[in-house]
Amino acid sequence: MRVETIRLFPTIRGTILPKTAPSTSTTCLRPPRPGRKVSALAAIPDSGAANFLNGAHYAHRIDREATLFVTIHWAALRSSRTPSDLGRRFKNKVGAWLRQNTSEPASWRQFREMGDGFRGKGDHHHLLVWVPNRDGLQDAFAAEVTRLITLEATTATLGAGVLNIKPVRPGDTLTWLASYGVKESPTARALGIVLPHHRLRATGLPVPGQRISVSQSLDRTARAAAGYVDQPLAFFAPATHAAEPAPDSVVPFIGVAPRQARPDPPTAIAA
Repeated sequence: MRVETIRLFPTIRGTILPKTAPSTSTTCLRPPRPGRKVSALAAIPDSGAANFLNGAHYAHRIDREATLFVTIHWAALRSSRTPSDLGRRFKNKVGAWLRQNTSEPASWRQFREMGDGFRGKGDHHHLLVWVPNRDGLQDAFAAEVTRLITLEATTATLGAGVLNIKPVRPGDTLTWLASYGVKESPTARALGIVLPHHRLRATGLPVPGQRISVSQSLDRTARAAAGYVDQPLAFFAPATHAAEPAPDSVVPFIGVAPRQARPDPPTAIAA
């Protein structure tokens, strides 16, 4: 099966993503399960932004910094399930695969966004996940992600724009990716955590279901048990202003792409 990749980051000349699937898709037409209330958040709350950023800082300290950046465009996937259900099932199955194949607790941070019709993104899901770059694990992870998403589709193959996987440069989760992850948080923008061009990408459209979270291995309970003291949002503002890589410097892949040289560690956040 051939899976087409997309460019995750925008260029001055082009758009971020292809158009969403035709309106015949049933992705968003399935109603919630009876008796289940699904809230819709139009912006990332302060608690969610702080948990996301402290999770990144803690992951850096324990050498579980994300190595892969996965983006799934549920709005472009033909499925009978809602994006909320798809995202929950996906995280559970990926977590089980990571535990089984790395012999370590799954370490990831995720955020969902709802793009407007002009940008053509629709409901999409970002996952920053730690997958060791050894023994072909990243190749195997990419294959498993492709398999899991294909199983959710009502078509035999995935269309263009559904799945994108990119390598993450060491240190980036504490810099520009921190800004990118909380770009729809009003407080984070006010504190200067969010870079100006990331603010322009924020839509603020409501997202039904969980908006932003971290894995149990990186959550508040795990951090507190390890003696990590959570920092306020303002603590993260200076480090996020490191330069974002050029769009073509990190090549999209469904298998393993060559890793770039490790940059100097961020100086604004103590390791």
